Amino acid sequence: PGVSVAVIDDFEVVWAHGFGFADAATRAPMTPETVLQAGSIAKTLTAMVALGMVERGELTLDGDINQSLTSWRLADNEFTAQEHVTLRRLLSHTAGVTPSGFGGYAPGADLPTIQQILNGAPPANSQAAQVQATPGSVMAYSGPAYTIVQLALTERANRPFPELMRERIFAPLHMRNSTYAQPAPQRFQRRAASGHTSGGGVEEGRWRIHPEMAAAGLWTTPTDRAQVAIEMARARRGESSRVLSHEMAERMLTEERESSALGWMLGSGNGMFWHNGGTVGYRAHMRMYSETG
Repeated sequence: PGVSVAVIDDFEVVWAHGFGFADAATRAPMTPETVLQAGSIAKTLTAMVALGMVERGELTLDGDINQSLTSWRLADNEFTAQEHVTLRRLLSHTAGVTPSGFGGYAPGADLPTIQQILNGAPPANSQAAQVQATPGSVMAYSGPAYTIVQLALTERANRPFPELMRERIFAPLHMRNSTYAQPAPQRFQRRAASGHTSGGGVEEGRWRIHPEMAAAGLWTTPTDRAQVAIEMARARRGESSRVLSHEMAERMLTEERESSALGWMLGSGNGMFWHNGGTVGYRAHMRMYSETG
């Protein structure tokens, strides 16, 4: 199996290349235009759009998230009696919501609605979203937290999630090789790398489908993905505001707890921010230094 890489220097993509095969069985070559699942790196774009909606007054960062939901509500318990679950805490994995990820669904399988995912109800194959610690007290990485965010975004914007993400981030950043649609449209599937096992074989069905789009549903290329890293860095420096203002970008890249910021993880030195991703058959890594580009 192959790898696709993009390199950023001085706030521009200066090099991109594919190595090996996009599919070990057909030996189709990996190219810079091959699309791959980015796994949890999807969360960073979700967080950017969510914070853009905060800037527009469509969502609140620190209000009770249940006030932004209509078709489903997060159940109150002894933990929420002490502190509210908020958008800030959901984005920074400090809401105390079920710490788990998502395994995805085989092509052709029955797909759950977002409400079934949040309730852990069939055909969902993941745990229900529940508050299991006092909000704000711990950092525990949570896919279900971002599924709650997905529902809030779609209900407040009254738009399907893939369409919302296309309008708010793919279009302004000219990301023509990215989608949150699940399953991916045929034009993406024709250029998609298959997922591979740890032994190097092709995963059965080639890939999994992720209706948990906000948390794990991004198909993209490293070159497209680099546009997000560059935009975040330039917004932080006050040099661009295509998605977020300088003030909101700075807030987004401020630590909330244990190196977790709003959608990003923070490293040390030169304003480094990062995120990894992993779905069945795919692994993704991104690092950016906002001070040096």
